[in-house]
Amino acid sequence: LADQPDRHKCIEQQFQKYGIKKHTRFNGYDGRILDYRAQPDIVTGSYFNIIKSTDIACAMGHLSMIKQWYDNSTSEVAMFLEDDVNLENCENWSFTWSEFFNALPSDWKNVQLAQIRSDEISDIGFRPRIPSDWCVTAYILKRSYAKELIDDYFVDGKFRLIVQKDKLSQPIVENLIYFPAEPKSYSIPLFTEKNIFSSTFYSNDKKKVKEYNALSEKYV
Repeated sequence: LADQPDRHKCIEQQFQKYGIKKHTRFNGYDGRILDYRAQPDIVTGSYFNIIKSTDIACAMGHLSMIKQWYDNSTSEVAMFLEDDVNLENCENWSFTWSEFFNALPSDWKNVQLAQIRSDEISDIGFRPRIPSDWCVTAYILKRSYAKELIDDYFVDGKFRLIVQKDKLSQPIVENLIYFPAEPKSYSIPLFTEKNIFSSTFYSNDKKKVKEYNALSEKYV
């Protein structure tokens, strides 16, 4: 978001530290400024009466980021990061990124690379993702799966936020991105979320991130 220069600076410093040169910044949607629950010319969906405008904006941002990659690149895989990601956990790995990536099962569609849970993260191994694995701070997608998401959620020039395969679920970003890939959606907390910034999910910018976020970072 445009009003978060500290986040921008932090992630740029991490990119420089770890030699990550091929990256593109995407400007998100700010649900604190515009109530997207009442913008049918921009976005439609289910459960808009009980979810926040910031939830909708976050989902729109991620889906737009995926579409931008798909439309402007030919690469078969991309990694998507929110600007409060903490890449420094890579210094604790006993393997390289290439070794990890080359060991992925051939059938994967998406892999969640950071976890936020309401309970202790006691298993940091690679496994199928389960619904209680929250977080879109970091994940990778295959190009073919990105096309599935684009076809599902961009209709007639606007967003259609209805969770595929599970239409009883609220269209929060995790459900929209991860659910359609099951059982080929996987999870491993290679990275964490930096819990040093105020949350942008609330109109009160002084409110910090949820306690669960900080605890999950500590567990990992």
